[in-house]
Amino acid sequence: MESQQEPIIPTNKRRRRWWMWLIASPFLLFLLLIMMLYLPPVQRFAVDKASAFASQSTGLDITVGRLDLRFPLDLLVRDVSAVEPETKDTLLSLERLKVELRLWKLLKKEIEIEEISLRNATIDSRDFIDGVGINGHLGELFLESHGVAFSPETARINEFSVKNTDLSVTLGDIADTDTTASEPLYWKILLDEIALENVGFALRMPKDSLFLRTQLPDVKLKDGVIDLKEASYFVKSFGINRAELAYGYHDELWLEKLGLQVDSVYYRGRDIRAHVNEFVFRERSGLELLSTEGRLLADNDKIDIPKLMMKTASSSLSLQTEIDWDVLEMKRSGVLSAQMLAQIGKEDVVKVIGNMDPEFVETYPSAPFRIVLDADGDLNRLQLKTLSAELPGAFLLNAGGDLLHLTDTTRRGGEFNLRAEARNMRFLRSMTGGHFRIPRGTTLEG
Repeated sequence: MESQQEPIIPTNKRRRRWWMWLIASPFLLFLLLIMMLYLPPVQRFAVDKASAFASQSTGLDITVGRLDLRFPLDLLVRDVSAVEPETKDTLLSLERLKVELRLWKLLKKEIEIEEISLRNATIDSRDFIDGVGINGHLGELFLESHGVAFSPETARINEFSVKNTDLSVTLGDIADTDTTASEPLYWKILLDEIALENVGFALRMPKDSLFLRTQLPDVKLKDGVIDLKEASYFVKSFGINRAELAYGYHDELWLEKLGLQVDSVYYRGRDIRAHVNEFVFRERSGLELLSTEGRLLADNDKIDIPKLMMKTASSSLSLQTEIDWDVLEMKRSGVLSAQMLAQIGKEDVVKVIGNMDPEFVETYPSAPFRIVLDADGDLNRLQLKTLSAELPGAFLLNAGGDLLHLTDTTRRGGEFNLRAEARNMRFLRSMTGGHFRIPRGTTLEG
């Protein structure tokens, strides 16, 4: 029986297969290495090596508790810490970091971020950053972004939130600041929803003894657009609720129950628009602004405030004004007009002045101090159509006329009609220690 012979592969075909395997081997090896990265033992080995290298490079004890990498790009890191070996102080700690991306979008030069989140992170930068110290705790951070493209340069932030966070930044001397002009940025950033919940921030400048501190229980921004190429900014809705703000050398400005609600905010150079639905606060003295409503419109020529109304429990302010930008630049051609009605209640006067003699509080009239103003013109000739100030039972002042050459220190002057009448001005005695007195019926005309 004849034995069956195996077919003989032609030499040129065998060589072709060898070349195919030779060419494919690096790619197969690369794919194998990538697949190995998803194996827990390999991940543990890589984390240990990376932690050892980082510790040697920085001089800190850096540890990573756990790292999980899942296909395609789902990274989870737990229990990260960086400790100063000598003092055993923790400079950085992180309970959890998660990064989840869509791999296939990278092939189209796009980035899809399903989630970037941080939980329970602390930082104490010490002197690692020249001239800047950062210290504090970050409770939660979350970012979702579907639509980061490099051509054109656009980024959509679907959701960004920070919760239960308290950070402090200290600015010292920053030497050798790089003043080289950077390349212009052309990114357009679309903001769907930004939220801050229970976030505290403090800025200290020891060299100038300045201090800024704010506590933000609830901040929301919706539908914003930042266009870096056009240097324009738009926000459909922005709100702050129950915030606190302190600023100054010794907290000279201190506000609580701070609330702000603005809609349709647009800014591009002198092109500005905003609709203020609410602005409220309570000041340290007890002065409390209960409501604010107004609009701001500005273009390349002028600033227009068609309506502004502010109220406290005992006072109110109503303002309407148009001001040319030239007025702010002190140019004589600048035109302005303003109409104002203000009523200032006794309760607010006592709160703002503070620590007044009981006699002043007793003798100051209970009726609101009333101010009326109507003026228009330019810096060469500003006409005061109406200027009246009345504190019922105490005094009355009426004035009208023209203010001339307001920008010329040598020709500045005016033409006025003025009439003032004093009535019961007893409250002035307590303010001046009894050394100043205006008799009832005293008048001034001119």
